[in-house]
Amino acid sequence: MSKVIGLLLMMILVSGTAVRSDAAGPGDSATPGTKRTGANYGQNLKRLDADKDGTVSKSEFTDPRLKKFKDLDANRDGAVDGGELEAPLAERSEYRVKRLMKRLDANSDSKISRDEFQAVPRERFRVRDINSDGKLTAEDLPPGTAKSRSWFGGADKTEGSKARNNKRFSQDSLEAVDAKSAADFAKLDANADGSADIDELKQQAAERIAFSKKRTLHTLDADNDGRLTEAEFTAKLFKRFAVLDLNDDGRIASDDFAPSSRGWLFGK
Repeated sequence: MSKVIGLLLMMILVSGTAVRSDAAGPGDSATPGTKRTGANYGQNLKRLDADKDGTVSKSEFTDPRLKKFKDLDANRDGAVDGGELEAPLAERSEYRVKRLMKRLDANSDSKISRDEFQAVPRERFRVRDINSDGKLTAEDLPPGTAKSRSWFGGADKTEGSKARNNKRFSQDSLEAVDAKSAADFAKLDANADGSADIDELKQQAAERIAFSKKRTLHTLDADNDGRLTEAEFTAKLFKRFAVLDLNDDGRIASDDFAPSSRGWLFGK
């Protein structure tokens, strides 16, 4: 249930920074330098290998980031200022607010009531609650799977897995789902009048965007002039390339990694 609520909130309140400080920018998919591991990381390296020679050059590694810088630098003055950082986020935020209203405003009064907001997680719970007893138990799982699901009575091997399962499935009753969604709705209903209107949603999104800009400049703006030069925008990524290029030959290749990692690093 928390995933549903999280998605709804994310549609309004922009999550993450305006520009990821390690590699990616607004709207970027993950690229090397982001905190990804395993097969996803390998697929990213393979995707960056533009000439398909089995290695990633410095230019291949940094070109997506440089393109993002140029896209953000709307006035082409060679730097990205706070307004240019905010612009793409504000555009997406406006779309998400409209989309959320379209999805949840059942009576079309340009407001989202608590009942309208809670309807989505309630419906999702109803679909999962096969026996309609208001709880998620082993009886709501397909035959033969209950024992493999520790949160429904199967055996846990470690305390760590218990903790993870308890956190993930803490909302195993309709009552718990309602409590969680009510708390999430209260965050949207800033004036506590029982509904969230467009102005409230936009205001909260604007606050998140402003914070995102502040954090991005704090992270990347080395000279604290309120603007990001191309060098500042790409500095962390160039450092990341240097770290990955273990043998300092100017390319990221399989011999820069442990033998056990070489297979999946390039998506092979």
